[in-house]
Amino acid sequence: MFKDGLIAKQFSCGATKTVYVCCFGLTPYFKANLIKCLDNVEQYTVLFDKTLNKATQLKQMDILVRFWRNDPVATRYLTSAFIDHAKADDILSAFYQCVEKLKLSKILQISMDGPNVNWKIFENLQADLKKEYSHEALSIGSCGLHILHNSFKYSESSTGWNISKILTSVCWLFKDSPSRREFFDAFHP
Repeated sequence: MFKDGLIAKQFSCGATKTVYVCCFGLTPYFKANLIKCLDNVEQYTVLFDKTLNKATQLKQMDILVRFWRNDPVATRYLTSAFIDHAKADDILSAFYQCVEKLKLSKILQISMDGPNVNWKIFENLQADLKKEYSHEALSIGSCGLHILHNSFKYSESSTGWNISKILTSVCWLFKDSPSRREFFDAFHP
C-alpha cells in the first residue's frame, strides 16, 4: 500500500479495524466537514427515510441533506438513528438529535416518504420552526423529487412532443457504452 516508510510497510487493516477506523476516525471528519459546508449555504432540504434494518431488527432513520453548492445540487448523508416502533413525537425527538448541529432556521423543505406518521412529524416540526424562527418549511408534498418528476411528466404529456421517449432513447444510447460516451465527451466538453 505505502512504499515510503517502515510504519506504512507494516500497516495492516482487517475487517474489525477497518470498521473502527471508519466509524470513529473518518465519520466524525466527514460529518464536521459537512456541517462546516452547510454553515456556508443559505438554505437546505433535510430528507429522512425510515426502513427496517435487518441486522438490528429496528427501524433505521437515515438523515440526508440536499443543498446547492457552487453549481450542482449536492445530497449528502448526515447520520442515522435506530428507533423502535414509535409515535410521531418519538421520531421527531430522534430527528432533532440527528440534526442538532444544523441551523434549523436554514431548512427550506423536509423531504420524506409518505406514511401518515410522517405528516404528523412534519406538522409538529412546522409548529416548532414557526415558534422558534418565525418561518416554516415549504410544503410541496412528501418528496420534492416526486413532485418535480410528476410536474415534468404532466407538462411533457400536454405538449404532445413525446420528450420522454427521446430522453429514454438518449439514456440507452450512452448506457453501458464507454466508447459512445467517450466519443460524445470529445465533442461536448
